[in-house]
This record gives sequence, C-alpha cells and structure tokens, in this order.
Amino acid sequence: MMRWCLLVSVACGHAGDARVVAPTELDTGQRARDAEIAARAARFVDAFSNQAAVLAPDGQVAFVSTRDGVAQLYVGRVAEPDRPPRKLPLPAERVVAPHLLPDGRTLVFLSDVAGDQKFRVFRVGLDGSGVAALTPADELRRSTLQVARRAGTLVYTAHVLADQSTRVIVQAVDGAPREIYRDPSVGGIRDVTADGTRALYLRVRSDTEQTLFAIDLARGTLVRLFPPEGQVCAVGDASFTADGASVITGCEVRGRPPRLVKLDSATGAEQAHLDETAAPNASLEAIAVSPSGDLAIVALDAGDHSELRALDPRDLRALAAPRVPLGSIEVGPYDAGGKRLALTVRLPDAPHEIAALDVATGAIELLRREPRPGLGTPPRASIEKLTAFDGRTLPVNVYLPDGAVGRLPTLVLVHGGPSGSAKIAWSPAIGSRGARRSASGPRWASPSSLPTSAARRVSASTTSRPTTASTGRTRCAMSSRSTGGRARSRGATATAS
Repeated sequence: MMRWCLLVSVACGHAGDARVVAPTELDTGQRARDAEIAARAARFVDAFSNQAAVLAPDGQVAFVSTRDGVAQLYVGRVAEPDRPPRKLPLPAERVVAPHLLPDGRTLVFLSDVAGDQKFRVFRVGLDGSGVAALTPADELRRSTLQVARRAGTLVYTAHVLADQSTRVIVQAVDGAPREIYRDPSVGGIRDVTADGTRALYLRVRSDTEQTLFAIDLARGTLVRLFPPEGQVCAVGDASFTADGASVITGCEVRGRPPRLVKLDSATGAEQAHLDETAAPNASLEAIAVSPSGDLAIVALDAGDHSELRALDPRDLRALAAPRVPLGSIEVGPYDAGGKRLALTVRLPDAPHEIAALDVATGAIELLRREPRPGLGTPPRASIEKLTAFDGRTLPVNVYLPDGAVGRLPTLVLVHGGPSGSAKIAWSPAIGSRGARRSASGPRWASPSSLPTSAARRVSASTTSRPTTASTGRTRCAMSSRSTGGRARSRGATATAS
C-alpha cells in the first residue's frame, strides 16, 4: 500500500503545491510523424466488421455492420455476396441482437442512444418499413432478448444501474411489456420454447457458479433444473430441444472435462450426458438446437480458438464435427428450415464476417465478399506452445508479417486483469503494428502478468529461426497464462513501433 501511496504522491504532487503544466507542444517533425502513423493505422482500425446474421426464408440475410462507423442493420441477399447491402432506415445509434419474427419479414432488435446502455426494443421490416419502438425510453438496461420461434413472444431481462436485480419481462410485439419475475441476483434468458410458454433463465453468481431455471411465462414461477441442489458448476449456455420436452446444457467443474447434459425440462432429471474429452480445458459458449430436432451444434471456447461439435439432441451422440478454420466462431440462429446455421467468424486475417454452416455437409461458407481497402497482406498467424514457469503449457498466439523469415524484433503485450481467453483472431492493433517496418527492432515484454522467465522464452522462441539479416519487420505474440487447471489468457501481444 505504501508503494502505491508514494507513486500517487509523485504522480500528482502535494495537495498544497498545485501547479498548472502546459500541454506538450509538438514540433513540425513530431506532428508529421503522428499524422503518418494515424494514416497508416486508420485503414486497420476503420476496417468494418459484419456480424450477427439472421437468415430469412426468402434468401435475404440481415446483419449488423460497422461500415458507417456505428453498428447498424443491413440487408443483402445470400446469393449475391459481392453486391453492396442495403442499409435499413434507422437512427444512427448502436444496434445489437437482431431476431427474425415468425412472419419471416420483420426484425426485432435492441438499440441504445449514444452508447448509454439503456437499450430499448425496436422492430423494423426487412424492407425498411414499420420502424417502431416497442419499449419506452426509461432507465432500464434491457438485454438477453429471445423470440419464441412460432408464437413470436419476446422474452428479455432488464435492470437499472443502481440495482443489480434482474427483471424478467415478457412482451407480445403488439403489446405492452409485462414483468413476470424479479431476481435479486444477476441473470439472463438463454432460450424460450417455440410456443412461448416457458423460458430458460440462468442465474449467475460468478464465472464458476451458475444455476439454470425454467420459468413459466404465464405465472412467473421458477423450477430449478441444473445443477441439483448442493452442487456447483459453470453452466455456460442452455437450449430447449425442438419439442420443448428437454433441455441441453453444460457443466464445468475444475479438474474434470466439461460435460454436456440433457435434462427433462419439467423436472431437471438427467436423460443423457457426454464428456468433452478432446478439449478438456474448454468452456461451453453456445448451444444451438435445430428446429427440425435432429441436430445440436455446440460452440466451445478452447482458450486460444473456437471449436464446434455436432450432436444428436435425442441422445447426445456425437456426429461428424463441422470443419472449422483457425479462429473464433460465434453461433447464431438457424434458418426456418434448420438447413443452415448463421455464424460470425473471426479469423486472424480479416475483421468479423458473417457465414453460414450447411448442416448437411458441415461446410462453412462466408455470406459476404466485401474487400476492406488498404489492409494489404495480413500477418500470418499460428498458435505455438511454450512451457510456463510452473511447468504447464503456455499457448502463444504468434503473428508474423507475411513473407518474413529469420530473426525478428518481438514485442509481447501482456493484458492484466481477471482470467479470460485471448483467441487467435483479427486485431486492428496487431494488423497495423505488424505491418510496419522498424529500423531499431525493439523487443518489449511486461512481467506483470507474464512471469519474466516465460516472457524471455516467448522472445527466444519467436526469434529462433536462423538468418543472415533482419527483415526489419515485427512479429507479434498473443500469450495466455496458466491459472490452475484451466489455461486462461492474460492477453499477451507482441508488436513493435
């Protein structure tokens, strides 16, 4: 504590000795250098992303894109990935969580004003007509919006900033919101039955303690489904089966592989389970059960990348897994027929892009083919394995300038804070810095989160190729930290200036 007090004293000065310090005046050369750096970085930072795709029955795809500087809704055609999409006529405010109503022509979504997080529910037609707010402008922060596949019932949670209590709200598109339950804890809606009669509510005590309940949307009553009383685990996600009779969820407990569990949706009685042994340190990110009832796609967070599993929801029997590229994948909704599953794909060489998984073949196809001008050749990315100071394996996300060989300057950026995952994926910071040339070739590593010995091994490993001359370019490394039984990233990234 004394050390921090001294630092604050040095940084801020004595309270009785306040001084006004004029801002630094840059000379002509410094201003020119800043302008050149800003121009070089802008093409990476401003490269737009496409995400949160919704597949309509008529061949259209609605999605969120940042091409105009703020996340907005656009509509294109699946068969025309090269054709510019059409922007829906909405206020220039952030849009998240689009869902298609059962009519196949209307979207509902959440939007706030100036990033204030006071999200409201809106609707708009795919043709741009019928824009309307479905909830009032108030202090509620609405989230976890779900839509009943056949009934069109909206179910979501809300809270106010001064109170962590979670309100569960049910609403018809043409009706008023109705609060049916208030939980003193933090939680969210994970799924709703097709007929809109029940929902799955996940109470979150911590990253490692979550409880799944079924809510009767007419009465507002809860039934505990998982884990049983007296047991603790991280649930992650949950989904009803197509007929609503069962629930598929997960359980993560330190020291054992993650487990997928099928439960009776009325009683919580276990009907089947499957242990994930191929990725024993993975976390459950999402479960998507096809409306046809014969397929469940499970997204796993394997720490430095995503993996997908295909299961038969009737008995959790493993099916042929989809072919997944190295990167991060977010699972969206199925189309109405259950033939395609919408995805958001984050690869190391490009910003977020929307895609679709063909459930029959397991193939993933990008839904947009839009160039991001100025990006040039992206860095080459790979996941390398090092030995941490405690003897455990340390995954390192390595980014190399394309075509680079030999010894390269290496910078390691270490992210502090709570444990989390650093997936190998597109990053504007890595893209812009990794593409730059450096005459001095500085190397930097922060030992605050990554032990000094491990940082040295990162540096040695990423510069170990034999060479006769330096290319003058920079390699980057994203590293994770071993934290007990599960490898969790502190986000170490190597770049140079």
